[in-house]
Amino acid sequence: MTEPLVRAVEAVLFASEQPLTVAMIEAHVGEGDIRAALRTIEEACTGRGFELIRRGDHWHFQTAPDLAHLLRRDRDEPRRLSRAAIGHGPPRVWGEDDDAAGCCRETFTG
Repeated sequence: MTEPLVRAVEAVLFASEQPLTVAMIEAHVGEGDIRAALRTIEEACTGRGFELIRRGDHWHFQTAPDLAHLLRRDRDEPRRLSRAAIGHGPPRVWGEDDDAAGCCRETFTG
């Protein structure tokens, strides 16, 4: 097991947006004992703030479960109301601004 291979596998997993299979990792780093590199990385992550996880045939880094609470954000910020909820301006009095409503008072007053 060579150190450059372990580092290359770490880099590929870290930069990936999705979990990777051994074949996918090998496509990036070239031939080598990828499985042994994964075992080395897995052991090195023990007790750290992140861990190497295997789900089926795919591998990825994730935050250590005991530290996941540090990444959650509380939603104490007030929610903004939509324009529909607050209206489009101050209340109008009948006849105050007929042109804005697209009609004229004479139509309704006879």
